[in-house]
Amino acid sequence: MNNLLNAILVEAKKARRSKVSLVTLLAFLLIPLAMTLFMVILKNPEKAKTLGIVSTKAQLLTAGTASWESFLNLLSQSAVGGMVISSFIAAWVFGREYINKTLKDLLALPTSRTTIVVAKFAIITFWSFTFSLLAPLAGIVLGLIIKLPGFSYHLLLGSISRFVVVTLMAILLSWAVALIANIGRSYFPALGFVVFMVFLAQIVQLLGWGEYFPWAIPALYSNVAAPTNLGAVSYVIVVLTGLLGVWGTVLWWRYADHAY
Repeated sequence: MNNLLNAILVEAKKARRSKVSLVTLLAFLLIPLAMTLFMVILKNPEKAKTLGIVSTKAQLLTAGTASWESFLNLLSQSAVGGMVISSFIAAWVFGREYINKTLKDLLALPTSRTTIVVAKFAIITFWSFTFSLLAPLAGIVLGLIIKLPGFSYHLLLGSISRFVVVTLMAILLSWAVALIANIGRSYFPALGFVVFMVFLAQIVQLLGWGEYFPWAIPALYSNVAAPTNLGAVSYVIVVLTGLLGVWGTVLWWRYADHAY
């Protein structure tokens, strides 16, 4: 247990000292800022036009109403964007060891390789979950500042719970991305994998098979405008995808002497 705690502290120190933590924080905070801008445009369309902002596009994105319901629905759906950010975090946590040529140093430590891998996944999960929750919290503050109408605690709790579920799905899928970062021995193949999966998810949804494709399931769950009643199998698929990523990564590191 002490070895695991020490490994987690080391990984936390790596993350804290890296500029990547600041970049991902700004990326998560950009979500509520963008949603707030759309709400401001809808509340003041004429003023937005004088500033050169196209209000029509904002109306299409927000169903044309400046209210807490529209705002929170947008925030819930935008949580899908966190899937890409969480995947970037996972790719960096593992991929940096190959890029910086530090993998062989980690493998030579007396600490179990499985312990190191578990510590990395713990940091990925904590990092992604903590930063992603800042988005709805910042959104609530911004919504109060611009005085959106129609606030209710029931609406707020429903939106936040939906946001949390999508965030957990995103983190599970990022675990699978971590495996790709190890196999590709860099974070670049992993990022390319994420882009391809997101693109493929659009096609799979059009074909009507989205509820069986891991990277399409979070979007279907968060789609408030056209909600999809996902079956238990969809959630199982996401969980198994994440666990497969962890299991594969543990095995890769166990026999990782060939990786450098």
